[in-house]
Amino acid sequence: METEKWAHLLERAGTDTFVGRQRERHSFERFLRDEDCHLLHVTGPAGIGKTALLHEFCRYAREHGWKILWLDAAAIETVASKLEEGLAPALQAAEDEDLLIAVDEFDHWQALHRWMRQDLLRRLPSSVHMVTAARSPLDDAWLTAPGWEKIVDSFTLSELSDRESLELLEVRGVGEQQRAAVAQFAQGHPLALTVAADVVSRHPDREFSCEAAVDDLRLLLRRLLSEAPSRAHRQAMKLASLVRRTTEPLLADVLDVDDASELLRWLAERPFFSHDERGFSPHDSIRRLLNDEMRLFEERQRERMLRRAMSYFFDQAESSSGEAYEQAIIDLGYLLRDDIFNEWAPVEAMRYYTDTPTEAEFDQCVQTVCRFEGEEAAKLARHWQQEQSEGLVAVRDAEEACVGFCHFLDFDRMGPDASRIDPAIAIVEDYLDEAPLREGETARICRFWMATDTYQDWSGAQTRMFVHIFHRIAASAGVAVGLTVHAHPKKWVTRPENRLEPLGQFELDETPFVVFAQDWRKIDRTDWLRDMVYGLMGAPPRQENTPTPTLLSRENFKTAVKQALKHFHRGDRLKCNPMLETPLVLAHCDDASRPENLVETLRELLEEACHSLGETGGDKRHVEVLDRTYLQSNPKKQKAIAEELGMAYSTLRYHLGQAVDRVVDHLWTAEQELIDV
Repeated sequence: METEKWAHLLERAGTDTFVGRQRERHSFERFLRDEDCHLLHVTGPAGIGKTALLHEFCRYAREHGWKILWLDAAAIETVASKLEEGLAPALQAAEDEDLLIAVDEFDHWQALHRWMRQDLLRRLPSSVHMVTAARSPLDDAWLTAPGWEKIVDSFTLSELSDRESLELLEVRGVGEQQRAAVAQFAQGHPLALTVAADVVSRHPDREFSCEAAVDDLRLLLRRLLSEAPSRAHRQAMKLASLVRRTTEPLLADVLDVDDASELLRWLAERPFFSHDERGFSPHDSIRRLLNDEMRLFEERQRERMLRRAMSYFFDQAESSSGEAYEQAIIDLGYLLRDDIFNEWAPVEAMRYYTDTPTEAEFDQCVQTVCRFEGEEAAKLARHWQQEQSEGLVAVRDAEEACVGFCHFLDFDRMGPDASRIDPAIAIVEDYLDEAPLREGETARICRFWMATDTYQDWSGAQTRMFVHIFHRIAASAGVAVGLTVHAHPKKWVTRPENRLEPLGQFELDETPFVVFAQDWRKIDRTDWLRDMVYGLMGAPPRQENTPTPTLLSRENFKTAVKQALKHFHRGDRLKCNPMLETPLVLAHCDDASRPENLVETLRELLEEACHSLGETGGDKRHVEVLDRTYLQSNPKKQKAIAEELGMAYSTLRYHLGQAVDRVVDHLWTAEQELIDV
């Protein structure tokens, strides 16, 4: 009797704090009335509220006369006999008995799903319904096996709406004046809302901010990291904080593993991680905290991950076209969001997209040109719309409103009077007279580009527009020369990321313009893209001075490795180390024309070689003495290290000598394998 009373108290408490999910509730109500559908599967990331929704389903069913059998799949051994035992009340139910089986963590029974379809579930009475919840969707066999497509239905649980978030905060006791800030912080994630509500309840007199929840989130973050079964899993979570979306190929490439599927599955099971068709991502609060922790305590590892991820997205851009190319550029911008000029707005750019303009928007674009550039320019905009209307592209926001546009013209499709009509085209024609196009080539000009409110000043819409411009003038088949027209030349000629060449200037209605160009017959497109991105980070243009590989003798190689370990944290000294010009370092460096990249690659190779000693059956003390002597950011004197490790100074020197020799052997072997290949 006491158990029943407690159960009722707990159920009522849960009901009192459950809000929203009206669409899902209606789906469940229809499910209970459906004579065909008998299994409803709820999927969604950890912390999104699946268990709470399952309890709400059970409460509704109980109120409408259904008996409930609740099962936690994680608590039942994945053995056929154990499942039969757990489902015994349902298997023995009468044909007219309305019984609902609710199974939480259903993916824990993944290994037995086939047996359940072929045997166990077929024995259930037709009066029994089953609702399941898991982080993963049901596999295709549930929908393709004969008959099951009519019996099974599913939906994915997403974040709460703004209204639902505010309602949840109200029932959690958060004051009205605090709710908007908490909802903005949590972004509809139920677990984040709960964490933030707890912070407010402990400090009701304080104004809520992200900083106020940092301690709670840091504890959660440490728990998430402590649950990681290996260093690779921790690295996967940290990488996820840097990139826009985490995918299996990205993990495999950046973390240098052959198969990243298990790492991705583990990420999918973490609280605060969600996914869409493009990959997995952490909640913004966890993302920011992870990123800040890496900046403070693991800056070198963060830089290394950034560099490897940059290389991955450069490769993605080089090997793709169309929308995939643009997404790779947006991924690059997002990756470098904290390291590039604030005027570029890669995070805000993700809120916009490009589209075909409507008929009414053609006129709006001309009016926008008139407003910013004058009547002469507007006449030209109208002319080019009539000549090459398909080149006009609209930029839209989340509400589908046109907030900007760009207009592309192909030179080979222009009439003989084009250069007389438009002074920008006259400049282009002069250039092409000196560098004629060959058969199958064209020059593409972005003649007009602007946001409807900020013109050519930087904004999220402008950044998204530029990504599309890069695609159309730099990565489209047949485009040999890409050109853009900019107002106010002085503003653009000195931009650090501008890797285009100014061809000439002209005026319209007293507004000065400049035509920029890049002849892709003279430069590699990927190198140009790298230079542009490095320019956004404040780096000077790339120099064509990649070192020629130098083969060191075994003795000189050993001396160079020892010096590199000694000067591990001295970038100025490492820049002079002979190892930088060895085939080993050059082969592992993404851009060997930049000395700082070579230095970081050498550090990376040294660190990996040191850590590998503990994985190859040798003395693990070697890893520890190397780490404390060379790799740690503030290495101590060797006598102090010996005392900390509880060994004599001479013993430390002995182990250190052996360890360094093993590192030299490891790197030498790697270089010889490269040379042999």
